[in-house]
Amino acid sequence: MSNADKGREVPARRPTSADVAKRANVSRATVSYVLNNTSSQTISAKTREEVLKAAAELGYRPNLAARNLAAGDSGTVLNVVTDPKLGEFGTAIIRQLSKVLTSYGLIQSVIFDEPGSKAVVNAINDVRPVAVVSQTPLSRTAMAALTKARIPHLNIQSAALSALYLTVGDAQVAHLISRGYRRLAFAMPTAQDDRWLATARCEAVRAATASRGLDELLVAELATDGSDARQIVAGWHDAGVEAVCAFNDRVALIVQHGIRAAGLRCPADLALIGVDADPIGLVADPALTTIAFDQGGLVGLSLDVLLQALGYTTGDSATASTLVSLVQRAST
Repeated sequence: MSNADKGREVPARRPTSADVAKRANVSRATVSYVLNNTSSQTISAKTREEVLKAAAELGYRPNLAARNLAAGDSGTVLNVVTDPKLGEFGTAIIRQLSKVLTSYGLIQSVIFDEPGSKAVVNAINDVRPVAVVSQTPLSRTAMAALTKARIPHLNIQSAALSALYLTVGDAQVAHLISRGYRRLAFAMPTAQDDRWLATARCEAVRAATASRGLDELLVAELATDGSDARQIVAGWHDAGVEAVCAFNDRVALIVQHGIRAAGLRCPADLALIGVDADPIGLVADPALTTIAFDQGGLVGLSLDVLLQALGYTTGDSATASTLVSLVQRAST
């Protein structure tokens, strides 16, 4: 040892899976099965407990880089964001995704998909992720690159929440019927960013009205500045519409603007129900009836769907019916 090295603290050797196997008195393969939560291998509860205990006592953490290189992939899940306005749900998904994926030895990489950009395609080709996830549909270019690279893609909201859309639509219609309304309309936003979700919610409301034998649902798009709201609302009223299911609470506020502009009253002339339980609905005039979500439950359900798609076992997920609740206020 040189004089320069004298007195220098020698770092402790990083514990390995072999150390864990020795302490737990099992094979390294068993350690790998337990720590990777491998669903294809049956490990007894006692053995699993001993391995986890040994790993905790030694402070063992898998070397993700080495594991991923050995597996021939990057160990990265690419999260493609198509809408820069993530909102509360989108932000919660990214935050929880990082935490959960790390515990499975995977790393999340967030990338924004912008029109004309090759960033996503380059990442797919260069990073070689184990999977690509998104909260909205990907561009055609990105999908073509995924297909060519044979990398699995999961639209989290589409896969995890398809049943939820039906539950939301059914909850809106069921509430309005319970209040005596039979002739319904659906208010869509014109914004293209929300087109896929607005269409899903509209179809859910349409299915709910059809299953109850109601007249055909009337559907209209409302401009975000409310410039056409009066005309659309007046047309609905003339057609005998009694209540409106809005895509979300913000669209519902535009409908309320149209009701006032048309000289009508809410709910006396036209009842209204939104979705999302946005706090802004509390200061609407009248206060807005809406559908609320269990945000934590939604995030958990989405992550479970992703992990199951990657071959990991998860606990029992919440169901769509347990994630939705009615917030009744004065607009219905």
